[in-house]
Amino acid sequence: MQLHREFADVQVQIDQTRLEQILVNLIGNALDAMQAQPLPQLWLEGEPHDGKYRLRVRDNGHGIDAEARKHLFEPFFTTKPGEQGLGLGLTLSASLAAATGGHLGVEHPASGGTTFVLSLPLVSPTPAEPI
Repeated sequence: MQLHREFADVQVQIDQTRLEQILVNLIGNALDAMQAQPLPQLWLEGEPHDGKYRLRVRDNGHGIDAEARKHLFEPFFTTKPGEQGLGLGLTLSASLAAATGGHLGVEHPASGGTTFVLSLPLVSPTPAEPI
């Protein structure tokens, strides 16, 4: 698998454990989607935008069909076969993002694959104390 990384070094308003939970879910889903891909590629790209940090997790997997797109963030909805998924990862991730004032969305590039966009508030720099 080829990993592409490009992101700014910033502080976001979410604790490390919650951020890790979100990223484990998004990256795990991307890896699952790329299992049949002969040349799997994963992109992690982030940038500050309008007081938020937008982190994009993009894969070149099979993509998500139109019917499944309607239900992605519903509890217990999964496209994984059998016992492989509970259908809670995206629901939990979206809730964790929302609890910090952020948002989790999805894009479906025309070129294929799927892109999840995690938007989190930036930590505002505190002004210097007057002396």
